[in-house]
Amino acid sequence: MLTRRQLDDPANPYNTYRHPGLPPGPISAPGSAALEAALRPARVPHFYFVACGKERRHAFSATYEEHRRAVERCRGQGGAGWGPVL
Repeated sequence: MLTRRQLDDPANPYNTYRHPGLPPGPISAPGSAALEAALRPARVPHFYFVACGKERRHAFSATYEEHRRAVERCRGQGGAGWGPVL
């Protein structure tokens, strides 16, 4: 995980906000399960998700309207973030 101190370090070559181009080495190494999931994603009816921060859970929705309701529920509970699953 990238920290604020690393972002603020002008000498950090992995800080692509300050240094143009690619970093000098790999920034992650996905495992075989992650590669398999990317090649063959699960067939589910859900397109949206919202992460509820304090509860450390996710709500998945098939429609945008369901998603907006889930976002409001999570915001009321200190939710962390949300977005479409692509």
